[in-house]
Amino acid sequence: MDLGTANSLVFVRGEGIVVFEPSVVAVDDRTGEVQAVGADASRMIGRTPASIRAIRPLRHGVIADFEMTEQMLRYFIRKGGGGRLPLAQVVLCVPSGITKVEREAVQEATLAAGARAVYLVEEPMAAAIGAGLPVAEPRGSMIVDIGGGTTEVAVISLGGIVSSQSIKVGGYEMDEAVAKHVQGHYGLLIGEETAEQAKLDAGSAWELAEELECQVGGRDLQSGMLRRLELGSEELRNALDAPVQRIVTAVKDTLEGTPPELAADISDRGIVLAGGGTLLRGIDQRIRSETGLEVARAESPLTCVVLGAGESLNELETLKRAQSRPYLRIWTLPASSPGNEHRTPATSGFPPNPPRDCRRARQSPARRRRARTPGRLGSARRCPAAAAARDVRARRTKVSAASAARAHDGRPRRPTLRTVAAVAPSPT
Repeated sequence: MDLGTANSLVFVRGEGIVVFEPSVVAVDDRTGEVQAVGADASRMIGRTPASIRAIRPLRHGVIADFEMTEQMLRYFIRKGGGGRLPLAQVVLCVPSGITKVEREAVQEATLAAGARAVYLVEEPMAAAIGAGLPVAEPRGSMIVDIGGGTTEVAVISLGGIVSSQSIKVGGYEMDEAVAKHVQGHYGLLIGEETAEQAKLDAGSAWELAEELECQVGGRDLQSGMLRRLELGSEELRNALDAPVQRIVTAVKDTLEGTPPELAADISDRGIVLAGGGTLLRGIDQRIRSETGLEVARAESPLTCVVLGAGESLNELETLKRAQSRPYLRIWTLPASSPGNEHRTPATSGFPPNPPRDCRRARQSPARRRRARTPGRLGSARRCPAAAAARDVRARRTKVSAASAARAHDGRPRRPTLRTVAAVAPSPT
């Protein structure tokens, strides 16, 4: 499933893409009931009564409204399952730059919507797989995925992301730039759909051989009356220059952080563009001019991500193994901590003790939701004996500042009883 800011797509193994609808939910403020989801809700944007709001529950690729996202996911999962609510295993694509909290929110919303298990795949990796790039080979491949809310730039080699950039710039930021330009220069207030249509009709990121024109209609801010005006490609190109330049800068920054060997591969193979934002005229020529590399648009830029997620269904066992031990996937020290090295069994000689946050992540989503429910008291607050036991555990686990510094200063740490139990016995 590609849960995008603009559109959501569902791929079912053996059937292909079965859902391709806008990520929009229409809700009645008086009753709190969902009136429509997807394409039906998208047609309500700007045209609903005061009591009904058409909202986008995702912003910049992450959840902005948890309850509405859950309702939207439930609708898409039900529709992808042919009208029933299957307890399916879902591979979900997420931006590469989201935080651990945002990842957990996406997982919990999907589980609450009816999925039995959720596996997360980063969008640039899915886009590269869907575009047919040789991601498993020891060669560098570069993908630029321009979506509705984010732009993902990544260099991929041997099945992993070597260098990447994730910025909160996409198609919606381009639409806002057009709307602000029209309002600032002409005093005309236009809607989101009007700005997007103007971008599609005459917008460009590079000078065109033949300039185009389009008409936009809106409300005059001074008179309050309806008014129409014409916009040309050159004017729209100037309005779109700021968001387009941020995308180009992200591409250049990613190239600067790429190892020389992989940079040579990219110089030979070029850059591949994916996502709906790549349909903007001249975006490939703009990137080619700024980087000096060959740029090509993927064969199906709108569906690359979900097709890549569908391909990853064939490697479901690999995804299960990657997420079966969450502390190996999540455990990283804060940047401000001394000795900010990621210890692994290969370097430390034994599996690290997972921190409390990782042990908490092993709990079931339902248990974590109950613990966060307002007004619900934990067992320690309900039972004095439990509270006393908690205090004893806190005193036993409390360490001094000097001990904490020694634990992360790079010197070998003495194994605790828990650690010794985890070490495999010696052959002797």
